[in-house]
Amino acid sequence: MDGEFGGEKSVIKTATATTIPYPPPAWSGGSASGSTPDTSDRSDEANPRPEPIEPPTTSTKKSIKFIDISQTFNRDQITWLAEQNIIQGVSETRFEPRRPITRAEFTALIVRLMGIEPTWNDQHGFQDVNDEDWFAAEIKAAVNRDMVHGMGNGRFAPYALVTREQASKIIANVVRKIRPEPLNSGRSFTDQTDVSDWAKEEVQELAGMFMITGYQDGSFRPMQHLSRSEAAALIFRLQKLIQVMDEKESNRSSDERISARSSNLD
Repeated sequence: MDGEFGGEKSVIKTATATTIPYPPPAWSGGSASGSTPDTSDRSDEANPRPEPIEPPTTSTKKSIKFIDISQTFNRDQITWLAEQNIIQGVSETRFEPRRPITRAEFTALIVRLMGIEPTWNDQHGFQDVNDEDWFAAEIKAAVNRDMVHGMGNGRFAPYALVTREQASKIIANVVRKIRPEPLNSGRSFTDQTDVSDWAKEEVQELAGMFMITGYQDGSFRPMQHLSRSEAAALIFRLQKLIQVMDEKESNRSSDERISARSSNLD
């Protein structure tokens, strides 16, 4: 979800930690973390394709006891991501799933998930992002990799709240880096005409991939602010896509080795 932003400063200033490496543009060896759990059971956002529960295999798992996510549609995703240190709660026991997320927080979340290491020569040129800001390095890294863009007039608006269509635009930018082949068809929501022109293609594309699923009434609600639980759902699905792409690359490499051996026997 990148376009014009508007909102207010959030008090959360530590969005995530991460261990997942950023895949190369040609997908020549990026990797993802271990198996992932089931998605949702009910209800903020519909989930037409439940995923099987698979226990994580990483050794970095930590105990998570958020007391405020029992009614959250993707509580299993939130717990798993927090166990892997990919996302964090606002305290040891609270996640605040309905709190909206800012542009800086969402950008930092993706950059750290992808394992992108900012370099000294990364630049951003935004008047409202200072080098001492906690999110400056992540914004520099994301802008230099065409993951996000500014609002114009030299502004990034780091504290503005992200809408669902804006988050879709950002996620689509990342997906196109790791999955360059185009989709044959997308999928529309009942309120597709409400989606801004600059995000229509991305929303349909992500819907076709089931990266975004919308609500049970068939709507997407593009102008609604993205909540922390919805951000977690997007990050979970992005991580899952990385895992699938990595498995495909591994299988292709294995098939190429088998084919080479067969050729040698001919």
